[in-house]
Amino acid sequence: KMFDTCDDVSDDGSEFSGSVDGALPSSPPSPPASVLHLDVDYFYAQVEEIADPSLASVPLAIGQKHIIVTCNYAARAAGLTKLMGRAAAEAACPGLVVVEGSDLEKYRSASVDIYGAFRAAVASEAAAAGSHRCVCPARRGGMDEMCADMTAAVEAIWDAEMAGADRGGWRRPRAPFPAGTFVYGEDRHSSAVTVREDQSGAEATVSCGGGRAEGDGRRWYTRARSACGGRLRLAAEMAERVRGRVRSATGFTTSAGVSVSPMLAKLASDMQKPDGLAVLYPWRAPSLIANMPLRRIPGLGSATLKALTPCLQEYRGAQRKGDFWICRDLLLVPRAAIVSCLSERPSLRASSGRQCDLLLSRCAGIDPAPIEDDGGAPPATVSVEDSFVRGSVTSMDAVRRALDDLLPRLLRLLDRRLGGGAAAAPSRPAALRLTVREVDPAAAGGQRRPF
Repeated sequence: KMFDTCDDVSDDGSEFSGSVDGALPSSPPSPPASVLHLDVDYFYAQVEEIADPSLASVPLAIGQKHIIVTCNYAARAAGLTKLMGRAAAEAACPGLVVVEGSDLEKYRSASVDIYGAFRAAVASEAAAAGSHRCVCPARRGGMDEMCADMTAAVEAIWDAEMAGADRGGWRRPRAPFPAGTFVYGEDRHSSAVTVREDQSGAEATVSCGGGRAEGDGRRWYTRARSACGGRLRLAAEMAERVRGRVRSATGFTTSAGVSVSPMLAKLASDMQKPDGLAVLYPWRAPSLIANMPLRRIPGLGSATLKALTPCLQEYRGAQRKGDFWICRDLLLVPRAAIVSCLSERPSLRASSGRQCDLLLSRCAGIDPAPIEDDGGAPPATVSVEDSFVRGSVTSMDAVRRALDDLLPRLLRLLDRRLGGGAAAAPSRPAALRLTVREVDPAAAGGQRRPF
């Protein structure tokens, strides 16, 4: 799909709901947060390239049984994508090198090193801000993702500069963003991005038209935007230094996104891959998010989307084959209908109203979730998994053989955690859970569903 967001008009020609851009607030807002999201480039494949540098010059994919879970950019140039069937990938790229990646131990080990380097770099930025009270919480989002709230460090520098200017002292000129920074919508070269949802393959190219966004003439509104931009410049400088420290410590290249919330910073981190830095201003986010695949919203997985489908179909019409819902579709559904659909799921019945409001806020570009520091501790759970060609596991004997293969891997992970020094105390397992995902008859035709 391709969308042009210059005009706020719905795809059926009617005037678009104010829930995307909305009216301006009547008074100056509080200073926004400054959030950094870091994403390790083609993580599994990069682990293999660092272990064997000869792989960096060839099309490389990481396979898990019959699928390709990720690949390097040489392979992507040949048309490979994440979650592609292995046979199709090898047919599309005859020179493809496939490394089996079903055992995640080496990737988990690399992830621990990268996150440790990230936390050290963030702490260094907080210390350099000049305030002993400056704390920047950080958390891991997955093996190859992490984020940090740099607001305290940014505000410490910002306040010091403003105080110096108020006393008639020196205040440094507004510095440009670090070289090569992609600022979405600032000019015609940065006015279009492609937003992809990997699980479904849904992909939308969104254009905002470029150029500077105009305010409504209120002086405080113009100054608030200018101050937000200045703070995000400081955060972008920090992000570039964090990326450099992570690469020096671990050898991994990363892509960083900077914005005012974890969701927007994560979206920005996808805009300038690989080895890039991107900034997403909050006033450019609503129209971008309105036209991206709905599944990209945090907390909206396939089960939640399945629950929302009846009201989406009622108010937005039936989907065409291969089509997908976008965030704008959900914004145009009445809140009561969304709550009713969510209430049909037992796990959401008690919180359907709250979940509805959270989803609508995020679809409008507002993410209220704070970053709570995880202390650098390992994840609360450890897991191993495997996938199987359809029809290959048809008896309990086959299930037992599969479990016999998984158990030693799980025990090795537990042994490693129990020997993990300060993190060892809470590492003894309290529960063991076995999860089985059965084939959905709706997906048995071989095509992935569009959500």
